[in-house]
Amino acid sequence: MRRKIIKEHSDMVISCDPSSEASVKEFYVWMVKKYLPRRYPSIYYAKGDTLFGPASTRLPLDAPKDVDTILYLFAENVDAELFFLKRVGDTYIAKALILCYAFSFNPSLKLNKALTEIHGSVPGYKEKPERPMNRYFTSLSKGKVVKRHNWNISVGRDLFVPRENPLTVLRLWLMGWIKTVLD
Repeated sequence: MRRKIIKEHSDMVISCDPSSEASVKEFYVWMVKKYLPRRYPSIYYAKGDTLFGPASTRLPLDAPKDVDTILYLFAENVDAELFFLKRVGDTYIAKALILCYAFSFNPSLKLNKALTEIHGSVPGYKEKPERPMNRYFTSLSKGKVVKRHNWNISVGRDLFVPRENPLTVLRLWLMGWIKTVLD
C-alpha cells in the first residue's frame, strides 16, 4: 500500500528544501550503516555496497548524491514517516518530510512551515501543546532520534486522505474523550 501511495502521490508525500541536504544525507548514512543492521541484524544485512532487508529492500550503503532520491528510497523501504526539523528561534521548521499516511491535509504544503503552522488546524494546539513541544525538541541532545505517535479517527478505509476530514470540526474536549475511550 505504501509503495502505491508513493507511486501515485510522490509529489505530495515526499518533499524537501535544498537546505536539508546535509542532514538528510547524514541521517541516511546513520540509518543504513548503523541503525538498521545493528538494531535488526536478523532482518537487515550488508553485502558488497548494498544493505538488504525485508521483501525487496535494497539500499546503497553510500548515500546517493540527490536528496530526492534518498527520501524516495526511505519512503519505499523504511516503514516510517519522517520529518526533518530545523530550529529557528523558539520554534522548529519542517525542512524535509516523508508522510505517506496524511490525514486531512496535503503533506507537501507543510514544508518550510513552523510547527505552529503545521498544527494550525489542531484544536487547542497553540494553547496547550505548542510550548511543551518546542521545549521538548529543544531539550533533545544532538543526534537523538525521536519517535512520535499519532492517532486519527477516519471516516473511511483509506490511509492516505489529503483532503479535509469532517471529524476535524470536533471540539478538543470531545477528541480527548474519544482518545481516552480508545486507550
